[in-house]
Formats: sequence, C-alpha cells, structure tokens
Amino acid sequence: MAFDYDKKSVIGFLDIGTSKVICMIGAVSLSGETVCLGMGSSVNGGFCNGKITDMGRLSSAIDEAVAVAEKKAECHIDEVVVSLSGFEFKSYFLESKVAFNFEQVISVKDIERCAKKIPVMKNIDVDNYSVIHIIPIKYIIDGKKEVANPLNLSATSLKIMYHIIVVDSLMMTEMIEAVKKSHLKVKDVVANSYASGLSCLVDDDKRVGSMIVDIGKSSVSVGIFFENNFVYTFSLPLGGDYITNYICKKTNIKFDEAERIKIKYGAMEPLPIDYSEYVNVAVISDNGEEENVEMVKADILNITYPVVKMLFNVIKKYVEDKDFSHFINRVIITGGGAKIENIKRICEDVFSLPVRVATPLKINGVEEECLNPSYSTLFGLFVFNFQKSSTALRFNSDVKIDKDVGILGKIRKFINDNF
Repeated sequence: MAFDYDKKSVIGFLDIGTSKVICMIGAVSLSGETVCLGMGSSVNGGFCNGKITDMGRLSSAIDEAVAVAEKKAECHIDEVVVSLSGFEFKSYFLESKVAFNFEQVISVKDIERCAKKIPVMKNIDVDNYSVIHIIPIKYIIDGKKEVANPLNLSATSLKIMYHIIVVDSLMMTEMIEAVKKSHLKVKDVVANSYASGLSCLVDDDKRVGSMIVDIGKSSVSVGIFFENNFVYTFSLPLGGDYITNYICKKTNIKFDEAERIKIKYGAMEPLPIDYSEYVNVAVISDNGEEENVEMVKADILNITYPVVKMLFNVIKKYVEDKDFSHFINRVIITGGGAKIENIKRICEDVFSLPVRVATPLKINGVEEECLNPSYSTLFGLFVFNFQKSSTALRFNSDVKIDKDVGILGKIRKFINDNF
C-alpha cells in the first residue's frame, strides 16, 4: 500500500539479533498517521550474546537489510533507532528533589532544575557503563502527594524518582560503530525489553503490572511495567539456542532437527501415553552420516520439558531475589522462543499467574506475515520513536553519555519532548 507522507519524518529502525538483522522504515503520513513504508532482513553472522564477533559480517548484514527496506519503501534513510538485545542491562533507581521558598505553580524550568539534580555520578559506574534510558517513574509534590504530571500544579516542593538503565559502554560503542559503517546516524538506542513491552502490552497490562519475557536466539530479555511505567529490566544468556543445544547434547540429534523438536515439543510435559508413542527424528549415525530413527516420545519430552521449565524458574528466582515479584500480575511471552508449543502452559505452572503469548500491535503498512512474536522488538522501536507521550529521556549518539554533559543533554531532551 502506498502512502503520502512527510519526507522529513522518514526514519529507519534496526533490530540487530543473533540470527538476523531486520530493518523497518517508518514515517508520518500527511493525514497524521504513523506508517511503515518498507521492511527488509538479512542473515547475521557477526553478532552473538550482545557481542560483535565479526564487524565486517555485521556491517554487511546491516547494509543488506537497509538496502532491501529502502527498495521496498522507495526512499533513502539517514538515521535509525537501534535495539540493544543480548546486552547485560542494569537498572538503577535514583531521585532528585527541589524545594521552593513558597508555594508556587510548577513550571517546566522547575522540572528541569529538579532533573538536573540526579546524583548519577555517585551511583553508576560511568567508566564502564553508559546510560541509555532515564525514565521518570514517580512525581511527588509537597513531600507526600503522588501525581501523574506535576506541571502547572501548586506546591512547595517537587521530588522525581527515576528508573535509569545502563549497558556496557564498550559493547554499545562497537554496535554504534557498526551502524555508522553503513553511513547511518544513530538517533536512539533502546533496550529490547522496553521496545517489546511497548509493542505487545496494552494499556491495562502496563497499569496493573506485567512482565514481558522476550525469548531471543541467544538470550532472554525481561522487562517489568507497573502503573504505566517501565520499572525494571534484566537479561539472561538463556535464549532459544540454549534449549536447542541442550537437546543436541543429550542426544545425537542434528541442530536443525533439535530446533524443530524444540518448537514442536519443547514445553510439553510427558504423559503416560507418550511412553508408547514414537517420533521420527534425524540423528547423526556412528559413521557421521544423517539417518532417521524412531525415538520414544517421552524420552524427548523428558529432555525438553525440564530445560524450558528451568528457564522460567530462573526468571522467577531473579525477580524474587530483586524483590520485584509483587509488581507482576501478568506475564506476556514474545520473541522467537514464544513459538515453542505449549510454552504458555508451562509459564502458568511456574508463576501461577495469567499468561499470554503476544504478537506486536499492528502498524499501518505492515504485511500480515510479519505480525508474529519475532518482530516485537522491531515494532517497539517504531512505537518508541513515534509515541509522543513516551516518558523516556532520549539517547543522543553525538554526546559522550558517560559524562555530566551527556546526562544533562538527555534531561534537556526529555523536557523538550514532554513538557
């Protein structure tokens, strides 16, 4: 479908994963709607577990994905919003406060003055980590009254609480350099758990408290939303390939065959009948050749079921140890690993909460075949960029963000975008 759009609004979105790079080009139509103009993807062999393993191959994959998207969109892009997946994210919680000499109406300048007092340098290892998100999660006036937006309210003081997300500086710098090799400017970087939450969670999910679990190829990224705020995130090196490799290690099944078995049987608990049923699988024989054999179905399920359950148990223990389990009233699973058969049931058993497998919310211009969990992060980048009510302070790739000036730059960007 062709759209008439504002050419100045054109921007690209890059989801750089372990198996592939996906690019989407978006814009604002002349009628004011946000639209997808084109998409492209390529096989990625230069990135794994948040680390660049081959800069040349990664740059080529980015070039290819962007070229395909530009051809479909019939336009050129100069800047992109990039997801960070597989990275080790750290969440910090800081607050700043400003007191007034007398009761006054809170202005934009007051909010900016309060935000400038964030004690970032004292709490974050700025030598090794870079701030990618500063998200206000609570506004308190007069020392006790919590409000959704303090602007134009009368008060004697203002306190703002922030969720600050950081990642390894070197790893992020290398990722940005890989994108720049394709002659693209990085407008924003976004934690993929944040992006997936924006694309999969409805307003009610974010209000009551929900956990988004994005199961990628090499890692699982987790984000927690509560009272309409993104309040916590972390990632674990336990993606879909961990499950597939575990199957391979316990059997002689080939990797591609183990991948198929994972999707079809991965989260199914063995039943008595499964001990009398057989499954035809491709294995590696004693002479190194592929051959088809029959395996007892229960033997397969006794391998796959425990490792998938272990993944959710690890996530559950992590959020309990960090004391965030009381924020979670729903669990939403997405990402490529969400395609595993019966994964919803096993997650329900572990968390004893309502669970659903989510596809990203529809975007104008996107083909139906792309409305599956594998595209959740990419769609979330689109939402992050065009959602004018976003409360996140934006990343600025032209500023060295491990210095005071970078933090102040993010604060000014937030004030300009939201007040």
